[in-house]
Amino acid sequence: MFTKQSVSLAAAALASLVMCGTAAAAGQADSVLTVDATLTSACAVSAGATIGFGSFSTLAAADETADSGSTFTVACSSDMVPTIFATGTRTIINGVNTLPFNLSLTSGAANDDLPTVLGSAAALTLVKDGTAKVVTLYAKLAKANFASLPAGAYTNSGAVTVSVLY
Repeated sequence: MFTKQSVSLAAAALASLVMCGTAAAAGQADSVLTVDATLTSACAVSAGATIGFGSFSTLAAADETADSGSTFTVACSSDMVPTIFATGTRTIINGVNTLPFNLSLTSGAANDDLPTVLGSAAALTLVKDGTAKVVTLYAKLAKANFASLPAGAYTNSGAVTVSVLY
């Protein structure tokens, strides 16, 4: 026999099943999200290096070197192969007097071993991980080139352009 109370409880239970069944049958819809990026390779070079030989006598017993060098930084992507060369006149000037100098990537180098043209550019051996690495340039004045020159300040800003290619 059904009482009012048992019918009410049965109706409540049925309503609960219907609601739960509806919630369970709601399902799920998925969407695929596409993500992309394009990375480009590059190198970055800091500006302006300076080489200073300081003061010395024309009577110096040997070649004068600027082995403290001049530095600039290069940062390259891992897949880049940077090379370096330096164009321009490798001389410093005092009036009509010129004094040639050698450039090198090696301390104390006897010869001018930094290439002057793109076709013979020297490879920069540096870790290519995107962080700035110091590149040092060294210079040398041969005694034979300055022994007979008059005393004075010799300079030539912008005489040489150092290029790093990648």
